[in-house]
Amino acid sequence: MRRVLSLLWWCAGVVCLACIACAPSAAASRVIRVAVSDEEGHPVTRVAVEIDGLTAIRTDGDGAARISLGAEGAPRARIGVRCPEKTLEAAPRFVLRAGPGAEGPLQLSFVCRPALRKVVVVVRAPGGEGVWLRANGVPIGPIAGDGTLHAILERPPDSDLRLQLDTAGRALQPQNPALDLRVSDREELVVFDQPLALIKERSIRRRRVRDASPSPGVDLAPGADR
Repeated sequence: MRRVLSLLWWCAGVVCLACIACAPSAAASRVIRVAVSDEEGHPVTRVAVEIDGLTAIRTDGDGAARISLGAEGAPRARIGVRCPEKTLEAAPRFVLRAGPGAEGPLQLSFVCRPALRKVVVVVRAPGGEGVWLRANGVPIGPIAGDGTLHAILERPPDSDLRLQLDTAGRALQPQNPALDLRVSDREELVVFDQPLALIKERSIRRRRVRDASPSPGVDLAPGADR
């Protein structure tokens, strides 16, 4: 009887060892499912999925990829995607490798956002026909006869944009009015309302007389009219 029990225990041990050897180890690898899309939710296909900076796989036609993360290396792995041209790189993720506390598959989603945002500019400047609009100093176009101008600009998100009406050499007021703004991370409409008026001739004469008059406390040359 004792021999039979020993034999049974031995067989059970052999079976357990065989099961352990044949079964996939939970610590051997960890499955990571990756989904890449644009900001409208459309899949981004054929982009590289990287592990610690090295390409592991590319997304399929649905913008998805599946990778197995081994236990070798640092406790956490850097998972990233290389977004297409004219888009910003998505922020990478740092995930635990296979091992305790990292059981089960993990789903990661990445969004590739545009590197430039459209800024639709509408200028309403009655009285400013022919005045040029500048964006950060660059000429965009002249104000039309109806006092309006429409333009579409492309700028990086979170960048500074200065719109200015260039009235240099024109008897208009105010002189060189400007609108400063910060480009948001989305398409936006900007309306620049700035009426312009002719400087009256009397004001111009006064300014010329004032500019030509000697400053207080300045002595005139001998023989000069006072």
